[in-house]
Order: sequence, then C-alpha cells, then structure tokens
Amino acid sequence: MYIPQIIVEGNDLVGKTSFQKAMFRMPDCPVSKRLFTGDRGILTHYLYNQYFSRYPELESCYINDLIDHISSNGTIILTLNNASLSKRFKERGDDLYDIDTIFGMNSLYNANAEGLKNIPFVKVIEADDKSIAQTIAEAEPWFNMMMNTDMSTKIWNLYRMIQHMGKGVGNTKEITNVRLQSAENNLETTKFESMMDYFGGFAKMVEHGEYTMAIENHALFFAALKSKMIYIIQKEIKMYGQKEDTSRRFHFTNDSGGCINTLGINFRKNANNNIECFVTANFRSSDIAILPFDIFGVYAVVSDLIKPKIAKNLFKPGFTSKIEKFCLTFNIESAHINFEDKLREYDNNINN
Repeated sequence: MYIPQIIVEGNDLVGKTSFQKAMFRMPDCPVSKRLFTGDRGILTHYLYNQYFSRYPELESCYINDLIDHISSNGTIILTLNNASLSKRFKERGDDLYDIDTIFGMNSLYNANAEGLKNIPFVKVIEADDKSIAQTIAEAEPWFNMMMNTDMSTKIWNLYRMIQHMGKGVGNTKEITNVRLQSAENNLETTKFESMMDYFGGFAKMVEHGEYTMAIENHALFFAALKSKMIYIIQKEIKMYGQKEDTSRRFHFTNDSGGCINTLGINFRKNANNNIECFVTANFRSSDIAILPFDIFGVYAVVSDLIKPKIAKNLFKPGFTSKIEKFCLTFNIESAHINFEDKLREYDNNINN
C-alpha cells in the first residue's frame, strides 16, 4: 500500500467500534480523514481460524498476509484482561459467542499483541479502565507517525518485523516475499543517512566480509546499473521510438553484483497533466544491515537520471520537471538478519 491503512483489532467487547466512531467524530484527528481506517482485518481472520480450526491448511497464508499488511500498514490492537472483559460481558452481553469462547479468543489476542507490540507499525493499547477519549489520546502520537511514514521508516519497521516474526533458517531469521511501498514527493536520500550510519557501525562490529564488500562496493554496483539504464533508455526512445510517458520498456536487469535483480521505471501522466514516476525494484535477497544501502542506491540512481545533467540527453526538454510524485515498490524475496543475537546486543547498547 502506498498510503497506509489503519486496522483496529481486538477481541469482542474491547471497544473497537466505539473507538473508531469517536475518532471519526473528532474534528482535530486528521488520520480519520486521510487514512482508511477499518474494524478488524487479517489478524482476526488468523486468530479465529486458529481457535475454531476452520481451515488449518490456510494458516500459513493468513500469516503471510498479516506480514504483508504490517510491512506497509498500521494495526491498533485494543486489549483487556479477563476481569475487565467479564465486567463488560455482564453489562452488554454478546449475541455471537458465550463467555468461555470470548475468554479463549482473548488469550489469543493478548498473546499475539504481546508478540507484536515492539513492531513500530503496531500499536497495542491496554484499554482496561480507560475511556474512549483516553485510548484515542494514547494512539494520537502513533497516528501522526503513520501519517508521515516513508521508505526509511518502513525499513526500520521491517527490521523489527524480522526480529519478532521471522523464521529461523540456518543461522539467520528470515521473512520471504516482502513488499515495501511508498508514495513520495521527491527522492531525497538524506532520510537514509542515520540508518546507514547505524548499520554501518554494526557491520564494523561483526567484521563480516559480505557486509564489508556490499557496503564498500554498493556505489560501484549502482553506478554500473545507471550506465546500463542510460543506454537502454536512449535506445528505446531513439531507436524504437518509445515515448517517455507511455513506454513499458524502461526495464533493466542487473548483472553487476549486489542484491538487486531488476529495476523498472514507468512515467505516466496524471489528472493534472503532470507526471508520476513508478519505480519497481526486485531484490533476490537483502540482509537488513545492507537493505538501507540497496534502497539508497535505487533512490540515487533514479534521482540522477531525472536531473538536468543526464535528463537533457534522454528525455524531451522539460519532461522531468513535470514529475510531481514517485510511487515506489521494493519486492524482496528474502529479507533476513544474520547475527541476530549480535544485532540485538548492538541495538541494546545504542539505545542505552
């Protein structure tokens, strides 16, 4: 998703619907007007399927869909302890399930909330003895963060997702088939600098040859890819007569090293007669310590292509000056962490 969705999750009686209705009524809560907000989603499908053993063969699919959702979207989980739940059940009742089923589901929701609470795009709110206004006030700083997400925040979020949701594969923790998406007004690369410093420091600490090679050589990899992109764009426009804003052939394979397999760029006119640039990059794999460098490389290469120095030799005059938005998609076949224990230690030391 380019624009994050917000899903309000939680067991029966925790106050999801009341929370959402109150949020929509608040004139000073812009999240309800800018971001889609829904009542329950993939997490509920997963937990109810698990509790009632409805479709055991679909459990891994629900988990993968949950991972896909959390990688670009926000989830609020409202929780209650059993005492608060029992009190609300006596006051209101439930027309679908008895109290034992609700208690059973409550254990599942609370256990999953505990496992997900350290992921930035998940906000867990303990709703016991809190009014709806209090739960919204607690959520507002998180809402503001979700409204200002960009690709750099999505990398940080993925880092925590791998820590808490990744599967062990040999000596690594891994999430497969990850998709990160973002719509941005510019390709400013400074947003990645603190992250590159952070993981660069970690790479020096572990003295891992693969990290050193990737970090030291990533500029060379992407410089070679940029040269290939310039050649292909010139060929497509001049030799085959492709137009900048209709071509589907600005597609580049990478044989220069690094983790990126292919990169595609499409320019399209929008309703304002300006240009939107769609960028799709496919990575065979990326260690989380290298991913900021890889994505920085894509931003830098595409940014260079549309700057006047290069653009004047590729596109018609003034074409790239009409670009007003970049829609970016990064597909990663394997997003993983090597040395997860050392990275956790490094992270704790930095935070302390």
